[in-house]
Amino acid sequence: MYGPLLDYILSIVDEKPRLPYLEVNTAVLEPKIWILHPWMLAKISYYDETFYLKYRNKLIECVRQEQKLMINGTLSPLIIKPKMFYRQNHVHKGIDQIDCEMMEKLLRQWNILVNIFDKKRADKLVDFLKKEWIMFKEYFTSHGSIRNSDRIFKDMFMKVWTNFFKELGVRVEEPSA
Repeated sequence: MYGPLLDYILSIVDEKPRLPYLEVNTAVLEPKIWILHPWMLAKISYYDETFYLKYRNKLIECVRQEQKLMINGTLSPLIIKPKMFYRQNHVHKGIDQIDCEMMEKLLRQWNILVNIFDKKRADKLVDFLKKEWIMFKEYFTSHGSIRNSDRIFKDMFMKVWTNFFKELGVRVEEPSA
């Protein structure tokens, strides 16, 4: 129904189906772009190299479309669900190619989620995500595409990720006011 890649994911994933780990949203990103939480993608990729190679190619496609929508102002940050974001300065020659080496480094960061969290590591990962998002946001804001309050944007990002980690049972501090 959704194509070989998504069928493959669904065939090997058995992770709390009532939680929103897997979401297929064809209304936002066309055509039939699947959205899978990075925690699960990292977990599957950690054990299955074949899946990782397929996932990397599909992720490039998803990220390109998502970045175009955000930079064009057609996709509100408020409706974006937690997932990995890639800074626009990791794209070479417009949006033709994403630096795969950087993508692999970011995916390795997510392998930490396969392990048991302690507060120190959870804080480090949240800080990492915050820096990634802020750098991405600063890129397209500096180019005049979107004018948002920086504070509102950061607060929204941290709130979404804090809730995401809480759902996984990870204790993280609430974003400071």
